[in-house]
Amino acid sequence: MKPLNCLLPSVLVLGVLLTKAPDRAFADEAQPQPQPMPTLPCQVGTFTKAELYFGLAKPTGRSITELEWQQFLNQTVTPRFRGGLSVVNARGQYLDRSGRLVIEPSKVLILLYKSSAEKERAIADIVTTYKQTFQQESVLKISACVQVAF
Repeated sequence: MKPLNCLLPSVLVLGVLLTKAPDRAFADEAQPQPQPMPTLPCQVGTFTKAELYFGLAKPTGRSITELEWQQFLNQTVTPRFRGGLSVVNARGQYLDRSGRLVIEPSKVLILLYKSSAEKERAIADIVTTYKQTFQQESVLKISACVQVAF
């Protein structure tokens, strides 16, 4: 059984995501820059697992190509997480700012790291760069404390 303090941050993140009305138009709202999430209170011997969900559809109707994704991964992600990472191909859907259902191919980036403010800033930089480079509304981040063995 995991201690509650390891589960609480994930529940809070999901709770915040679920409390916003999905059919509300966001076009007039100011979009603040993502701030690093606070460092999770993981116990000694545990790691933070972060999953980042990147949609591949562009507002122009085009999709981010595999080459564009690989360049982003090589130039923006890998230098910040040289210890390793995983990428999974996915298919996702969400309501955009106008309330339109968007169904798109996606990439899920899975990171395991010792929790630190530096790593949280690195993730915030990755998210900001992706949104700016590919004109994206958002990147979903889910974090949890996990125990790992190599």
